[in-house]
Amino acid sequence: MSGFSIGESSQPSILLNFSSQDATYYLSNLNSYFKLVLPSPITASADEHIYMSLYQITIPFSFKGINSLNNIVDIEEVSVSDPTDKNVYSITFRKGNYTIEQIIESLTTAMNNTTTLTPDDNTTCSTTTRKVNSVIITYDSIVNGLKFESLSDTYKIRFLYATGANANISMDKPLGFKFNLDTDYFQLDNPLRSNRGVACSFTKSIYIRTDKTSANSINIFDGVSSVLARIPVNTYPNQYILSNANDNPFALLLTTQMVNDIQIALTDSNGNLLDFSECVIDFSLLFQFTKNSNYKEIGEERLVNRLIQGLKPLHMNKEDKQVEEDKKEYLENLKKQREEVEEIKKKILLPSIVLTEKIAYNPREKIPNQLEIFKRLEEEQK
Repeated sequence: MSGFSIGESSQPSILLNFSSQDATYYLSNLNSYFKLVLPSPITASADEHIYMSLYQITIPFSFKGINSLNNIVDIEEVSVSDPTDKNVYSITFRKGNYTIEQIIESLTTAMNNTTTLTPDDNTTCSTTTRKVNSVIITYDSIVNGLKFESLSDTYKIRFLYATGANANISMDKPLGFKFNLDTDYFQLDNPLRSNRGVACSFTKSIYIRTDKTSANSINIFDGVSSVLARIPVNTYPNQYILSNANDNPFALLLTTQMVNDIQIALTDSNGNLLDFSECVIDFSLLFQFTKNSNYKEIGEERLVNRLIQGLKPLHMNKEDKQVEEDKKEYLENLKKQREEVEEIKKKILLPSIVLTEKIAYNPREKIPNQLEIFKRLEEEQK
């Protein structure tokens, strides 16, 4: 399994094997988003790069297109003649993979059975539920969109994707609507159309995302990408999706020299977390190291690095000497300020409670500038 090659390594590679059940804690109510704290940090020296790549992953095809994060529709019915006469209710879909025809049938039936609308001349009434059969939903395959119509002219209807009680887990995207926006009303002769493509089926690709900042992964929107790998879904439900290093010949160039923890998220192409019904996902991440040819040690950092490596500084160049001079000057000034503070304190000899009241600070907090405060108090005593 060759995978991504960085050329000559500066130290041995590290293979990190873990699963979703090894998570230190989960960052949502799904096991597809979690944080893993490493037992010991993965560390590169100051003159090295760290590359991180997906070496292998095993994903159970247990996720659903409609899941606990997108399976509720909040609906509002409002009287055209009396806006205060309104009804708000919710419809919950079972988790699963639906065809567009199944979505239309389920939603139409649920809306017509749950409505509180009363029959009028333009509507028909169900013989079993005695409720109005007024909503008609059709699919336009050319634009991959839905059309919502009502046979009632006394009430208007809309979906509450922003202000509904379940807005954070609404079916806006699956039904073809923009995220976090209530729709316009629809009624007789004024239909509502979805403003984006319907996406109720399961995803065709799984995106492995990480919180690690990368210098070589971008997207077309803001130039920054969190994607470590994209895994095509090339099998059927209730089987395993396998991917290895040969399928992902790419590695993130990390912008840090130390990895203490890592966040992992598995999403669809729209960034929605996938619901794996708590089935375990297995990961192998590969960390590789290479020398940074552009690295240049300066000043104090050079001295520290040599001490870490067990070496004594052979000499001090101009930059090193300047660092030492600056440190010496700073310590001398600090010593001088402390001595001046002690002299002023001896003169005023104020109890701590009076001191607290005069300078109006929280005694549990550190005083920001003692020298300035004591000088001001000294002037007040004159």
